[in-house]
Amino acid sequence: MKKQAIPMKIKNLYKMYERNNLTFNNPIQRRSEQWKNYQKSLLIHSILDDYIIPPIYLIKEDKGSVDVRGRAISDYDVLDGKQRLTTVFGFINDEFSLSELTPSVELDEEEYELAGKKFSELDSELQENINNFGFSIYNLEGNSDEEVEEFFLRINGGESLSKNQNTKAKIGVKTMEYLNTLLNSWFFSKVCNFSGAQYKKEVDLCALLQCAMMVDVNAGRYDFVSFSENDAQDYGEMLHDGINGETIKVLENTISYLDEAFADTSSKDKWLRKTHIPMVFLTAQKAMENSVDPSEFYDWYIEFAYTYYNPECEYAQFCGAGSVKKNKVYGRIDIMMKHFNEYFNLEQPHTDDYNNDIPFQGDAA
Repeated sequence: MKKQAIPMKIKNLYKMYERNNLTFNNPIQRRSEQWKNYQKSLLIHSILDDYIIPPIYLIKEDKGSVDVRGRAISDYDVLDGKQRLTTVFGFINDEFSLSELTPSVELDEEEYELAGKKFSELDSELQENINNFGFSIYNLEGNSDEEVEEFFLRINGGESLSKNQNTKAKIGVKTMEYLNTLLNSWFFSKVCNFSGAQYKKEVDLCALLQCAMMVDVNAGRYDFVSFSENDAQDYGEMLHDGINGETIKVLENTISYLDEAFADTSSKDKWLRKTHIPMVFLTAQKAMENSVDPSEFYDWYIEFAYTYYNPECEYAQFCGAGSVKKNKVYGRIDIMMKHFNEYFNLEQPHTDDYNNDIPFQGDAA
């Protein structure tokens, strides 16, 4: 692991960020906005009160960038420190006010109030101190993806990464780059009903892995255990060296179909929560196999989610507590498939027509 200490002041990092020479694009990095206002405020206070702040880790990249004089300049992507840097940059841009609970700070024997203030409202001495604060920076250069993934896991070993955030590093850089393109689809990013807290914990990644897992289970490529986050992580680790080509084809075609089916949805669909997303995904596969038009599939979905479904219906009995268990996952799949077949007057296939582990025909355990 090659690393080099490179002292940088916030004002220099901010200029690099404005010029796009400092980015936050690493696919295994956590999303922004992980911190609440008080956490952000304490970071600003820590900078001004000279507390020790953990180092920032950057990966040096060769993008061929040049300065105004045509001289080559380095580009960096943040591996660890995204929340710290985006917080500081956001504060400098007046994007938030400091918490009312933020302590005051003493500078040259004079006390300054911070609570409730934006950057532009701070005394000039404080603004200058923030701009001139030097983060401890480590530059990683010439390392393989595997070394970067392992390094990320180790430096975050003592932090409260969610299981899904931890999974990203275990999935690996290249596979996560691909999965991120699917997570940015219309269906996953605009239609599926993930809360802000769930996005922070990368729950949408878990749902996508569950969809991919069931594609591989149905094709006999994976032995399904449950829908728990631990099992999704185990499956994700298996994808580190690449996703099966047939699985990729099914994922892309089905998500494209769902994008079209829900194209006119103007806001998140309240029923499309994590529990139901893989079931709708699998049913969309069935619809494509039977040449059901995306608009007709959407009409069926509305019928199922908002007319058939209620807390007392048969499908609901396989939700709630223990919904990640194998028999409850299969129960939801089975009942949704039955409703779909009846809606479109399709023949109920025999269980043997599918992978033996997946009871699509009303024989849910």
